[in-house]
Amino acid sequence: MQLLKGLAVLSVTALVTAVPLHPRTSNITISDPVFVNLDPKIPSASTTQQAPANEPQFLKPSPSAQDTSQQASTPEPASGTPKPSTTLPVILIPPPSDAPSGTEPSTFTPTPDRPSPSPSPPPPLSNGGSSGLNPDLVPSFGVIPNTNRDAQQPGSCDGFTGTEIVLIPCSCPPDREVFLSSLRDAIAAGSFVDEPISFSNDAADDSPATNRVRADAMLVVLQSFSGVRGVGCPAASAPNFLEMQRSGVRINGTFIAGVSA
Repeated sequence: MQLLKGLAVLSVTALVTAVPLHPRTSNITISDPVFVNLDPKIPSASTTQQAPANEPQFLKPSPSAQDTSQQASTPEPASGTPKPSTTLPVILIPPPSDAPSGTEPSTFTPTPDRPSPSPSPPPPLSNGGSSGLNPDLVPSFGVIPNTNRDAQQPGSCDGFTGTEIVLIPCSCPPDREVFLSSLRDAIAAGSFVDEPISFSNDAADDSPATNRVRADAMLVVLQSFSGVRGVGCPAASAPNFLEMQRSGVRINGTFIAGVSA
């Protein structure tokens, strides 16, 4: 029995020795290691990660040609330099010496003239001519009608020359719209009560010389307002016209008379 086992071992040994060993070829070399990822949550180092084809990609939009043109054409806001404001003095007029005790002084406060926000269109001229008057260039009279009526004598009210109080008819100054209509007619005719007048409607021309010519025309019409030369309202009923004639500056002041206590 032992002899048979020995023969079997020898036979197997001979077969192994006779058959040459051919190792299997492999693409794996020592210099090219392979890492096997056993955890599906951790991506493999050899795997290139790419975003899914259906995943949205958010890109910053580039400005269009129209936007670029608008940005180039939009000017930078300039720092506005406010125009210096002219502060006009408040004029105090002491009451007359024969005024009642306790009478407060009168005041005249000029303010820079500003055009009205939306002037109404002027009425048509009585002579059928074209309008020749910009009402924004005509300041207010500067005296309120019926100021201190009958205070010094019946039928008289306070007027102002710019330096002193004088008596004027209580019917003065006239209604502004009626006055503007008469002034407009006179400008269209080029004269009033046979006196030549001129009036520039160019609002851009606010020079002292032009304003003085305008004031001359306004005072001519005012002082002969009835249509008869020299019969109308005195210049003291329109201190703003007088100031415009003197200085060439268009202002809107208001004379406020003192009130007896």
